[in-house]
Amino acid sequence: MLKSKRLNIRSLSKADHQFMLELLNSKGWIDNIGDRQVKTTIQTEKYISEILKKDSLQYLVIEKLDTSIPIGILSFMKRDQIEYPDFGFALLPSYHRQGYALEASSSYLHHLFSNHSKLTVAAICKKENTRSIQLLEKIGFTFNDILVKDKELLNLYLLQKENLIH
Repeated sequence: MLKSKRLNIRSLSKADHQFMLELLNSKGWIDNIGDRQVKTTIQTEKYISEILKKDSLQYLVIEKLDTSIPIGILSFMKRDQIEYPDFGFALLPSYHRQGYALEASSSYLHHLFSNHSKLTVAAICKKENTRSIQLLEKIGFTFNDILVKDKELLNLYLLQKENLIH
């Protein structure tokens, strides 16, 4: 588990199904990441089980330190179409614009680079997702390319340790 000033960052578990059901069906997730068609507790439990089975995929739950309430996730995965591992983040809407995504992302990436200094990390997002792009750039990610995934154009950003800002 990682800790920052206001947050705990821990591995996803099957016990997170209610939180994940809410997050997966939030407007921000559906608009910017995509509708996973996970609408029930049973579907959410299966979704989490699939994540936990994959060695190439890691979901970390962001919790408020003072309450242990889950407020979002960080993801780190290897995608077939991208050379580098992909980093992502998502928060429940009521926790947007409070600096939590920046704090959690920075803490996790500093930890990651302290263990893998030669690593390059990718992040992809829709070009319309200006808030996520601003956050990625604030952390030190730089635009690298445009990808096509499922007939959709996505911006590819890259980060190396020496460019990590926060």
